[in-house]
Amino acid sequence: MGRQFDAKAAGRIDLLAVDAQQNLVVVELKAGTVDRQVCGQIQAYMGWVKANLAGNRSVRGIIVGNEFTERAKLAATVVPGLSLKRYRVNFLFTNA
Repeated sequence: MGRQFDAKAAGRIDLLAVDAQQNLVVVELKAGTVDRQVCGQIQAYMGWVKANLAGNRSVRGIIVGNEFTERAKLAATVVPGLSLKRYRVNFLFTNA
């Protein structure tokens, strides 16, 4: 389950979810290409969640985007619990 969440000074989290193990998952959704500044953005969200909501639960983050710059990929590799996920959209149109 998940929903949009106001993380006060950190900003508005696109989705804050609870996984099957009851740990918290911060999800940042981006249209198009993701650059390294988004890694800093989600780190602020993850830090706020850890400090204010997590208690003894772990916090992980997922950035969802269409493409990732090499700088974003490199930045994400040094953040424990942060993963990058690519989305693809495929439309099929038919006559009504």
